[in-house]
Amino acid sequence: MQRPTQKQAEPAARPRIVDLIAEGLSLAMVRPWLLLVPILIDVFIWIGVRIEPHALMSSLINLVEDASVEDSGDIVASLQDMGTANLSQLVALFVPSMLTGVARGDVYQIVDERVWSPDSTGIVLLVAFGLILAGTLLSMVYTVPIANAILGRKQSPGVLLRSIARAWWRLILFLALVIGALMALLIPIAIASAIFGALLPLFSSLLVLGALAGLFYFYFVFDAIVVANVGPLTAIRYSVAVVSRNVRSAIGLILATLLLTTGLPAITERFLDELPGVVLAVLLQAFIATGATAASMFFFVDRLRQWRPELVQLPRTAPAFDLTRQGESRS
Repeated sequence: MQRPTQKQAEPAARPRIVDLIAEGLSLAMVRPWLLLVPILIDVFIWIGVRIEPHALMSSLINLVEDASVEDSGDIVASLQDMGTANLSQLVALFVPSMLTGVARGDVYQIVDERVWSPDSTGIVLLVAFGLILAGTLLSMVYTVPIANAILGRKQSPGVLLRSIARAWWRLILFLALVIGALMALLIPIAIASAIFGALLPLFSSLLVLGALAGLFYFYFVFDAIVVANVGPLTAIRYSVAVVSRNVRSAIGLILATLLLTTGLPAITERFLDELPGVVLAVLLQAFIATGATAASMFFFVDRLRQWRPELVQLPRTAPAFDLTRQGESRS
């Protein structure tokens, strides 16, 4: 006689991607101050000083010409074009922006454009480094309040500033780790390519695949830093764990948020030659991008709690608590 087999408990169904995006957009709607950082960055790009790296590009052009590089004409032309790039847009490196990458001539001019072209390569590099540092700081000024809203964390101004500073330092450490790892890979690849020139396409393909895999598995590192309040190595571990346990849903979230954040600028660029169009496009992009950022954090919090519930404690008043309960109720 066969013994009756016990029915195994099925894993709890998690909130759908559309639920996460809807929750993120709702959060942006009820807390419009979360949109302030991307709006201010776009205002800076729109009416601020344009910083051009002419001196740096001229130095690189001289190096190329002195080295007699093959196809140097194309390289020199590219460097000349880069000499008119706007370094000011580096502040938006880690924060969503509507006007990044848009030619200034295609945007309605409310003030005369001011251009600063430093006459020293060292000053150009120093300014670029400072703008990147400012961009990393602004990314934490932007994302820490979003994380606090999602988790129901209430912080005094002093505690909030310390949280932003701590997250900023951890982000810088993470970027330093990434740059160090890239250098450790690129140097032996460059040496091997010089010795075995025929293998250069293979090395390049492997490097691209590795970069794509890194971007995928490290996608939630920023979220881990601001949500779980951890250092860069632990943030990497949490991000890899969440992605590896939710590959299909992570791909769906990434594609959906990329579609939202890149699709709107492509649609609204044609309206940037009029003042109302600029204002509307900047506000819409800030709203959509903030909703997408919040959706990513909702996803990370929900999947992290599914894996290790003790890592994130949520009060019942937190928006993420209700979303997690939604997922559990579908089981």
